[in-house]
Amino acid sequence: DNQTASFLAAVITVCFIKRRIYYFTRGDVFKNPGIAKVLRSLGMLPVYRLSEGREKLQLNDSSNEEALKILVAGGAVLIFCEGASDIAKMLKPLKKGPFRLAAQAAIALEQPPVLVPLGINYVTPTRPFGDVLLNAAVPVPVSAFLKAVEPTDIVSSATGRKRKIRAERV
Repeated sequence: DNQTASFLAAVITVCFIKRRIYYFTRGDVFKNPGIAKVLRSLGMLPVYRLSEGREKLQLNDSSNEEALKILVAGGAVLIFCEGASDIAKMLKPLKKGPFRLAAQAAIALEQPPVLVPLGINYVTPTRPFGDVLLNAAVPVPVSAFLKAVEPTDIVSSATGRKRKIRAERV
């Protein structure tokens, strides 16, 4: 995602997918209980960053549990694995959390889930009403990452796989 408005990527993505999608959203926007209720009704799950305070990080446990229940029930969860948005048109390091969640889902499900790499590229990210390119790659079975033991190895494996997929598409 090479656009700094992180909500926009989720909204655009959800518009093109025909099934109900739940997605992680910056936790700081859930401060107001009324707004939090609306956001949750739209399928948003809060995810907190260290920059919001170390004490907030424990709140991610309930969001991860909720996402796992959604996956076990056959639902879909959209997670931006880079964890940040900026206008650079390059792959950023991937966060560990989404791969931990995928590993937990693989353990809980008879059939391990798949990850669908999705590239979002704003042609003119600093101007409104510009074109957006969505590029969905071939789904990758989570089992491809479960051979790694350490979460950091899983992330390394996924980052390498994502770069390989991008190279194949160019």
